[in-house]
Amino acid sequence: MKTKIESSENEKRLVETIEKIPIDDGNKVDLILVWQELKQATETEVNLIRWNPDEKLPQITEEQKQIIINNAESTFSSLGLSFIKGKRSESSYKYVDKPQKTGGAENQLFYVAKKEKDAKILSEIWQINENKNAGKLGRLFGFPESATKAYKKVLKEELENSEKHLINQGNLPKDIQQEDFMAFAQFRLSKNHWQKELETSKKWAKEIKRLDPLLYERVVRDHHDILQLETIRKFINTSFLKIEKELPNLKNNWLTPFNKLINDIMAKINNPDFKTSISSYGYEEILKNIENFKNRFTTLQQEYQNKKIIPENIKKELFSRLRILI
Repeated sequence: MKTKIESSENEKRLVETIEKIPIDDGNKVDLILVWQELKQATETEVNLIRWNPDEKLPQITEEQKQIIINNAESTFSSLGLSFIKGKRSESSYKYVDKPQKTGGAENQLFYVAKKEKDAKILSEIWQINENKNAGKLGRLFGFPESATKAYKKVLKEELENSEKHLINQGNLPKDIQQEDFMAFAQFRLSKNHWQKELETSKKWAKEIKRLDPLLYERVVRDHHDILQLETIRKFINTSFLKIEKELPNLKNNWLTPFNKLINDIMAKINNPDFKTSISSYGYEEILKNIENFKNRFTTLQQEYQNKKIIPENIKKELFSRLRILI
């Protein structure tokens, strides 16, 4: 039987070890919950290489990538976790105005569990026949049974509108949305039992806060940032639809509503209430994105005046940028 001191030392080693693995915070949360047996298994993507379109492609050899993979495997084993190595995947993206530049990442997938059989089951059903395997995945991931059953009904009935059985987090009472534990609500909530199901999220949140306060703070910060960004997103979407309706009647003044929208967005994010409700990191990211949009908008105005670009192309790019601005 482990003493409290031994358990405390093991937990400290767990946190220190997991923080060193090149995975995102969501994966770190899941690994801790698996280690604590609050989840049976999880899928984890270990980052081998990542770059954005403004950077040169990092020079990393296959041998160096293999070292990262070997280190991850050694880490899982040292924590007493079973794992099965999955596929290696690549993803890429481009900036609207820089199609010749590409950003991306390469990751190695692992299926991780306390018990080898659970890692094996997850590896066999992950992203395969969701209708058939939703129940098994829900159990492995520690999701409440009522939430999993509701999700299975949506799949079975092939519903485009899931609100018959599920409730979107955005439709929960505002005070619930603002709770810190909502950062750990990883599953779709059922319409009839969401209050009880959130007890699982509260339990997960409490455990992460106890074991890794810094990780907890980062995850909660991101959650609240997302909530605040959503208010700006909704405003942009509403304005976007309004601009689309106005454009046919504006003739030569069609750049005006875009200019007004930029000013309106700046007014909203500079509002003291908004600035105090979002982290400094989140606020800086918004400012950077909007500044990039403003700079590109100025360039497009100049190109239009110099007849280097036709109006339809400008509109197309501005609309594309508006969709991904926040």
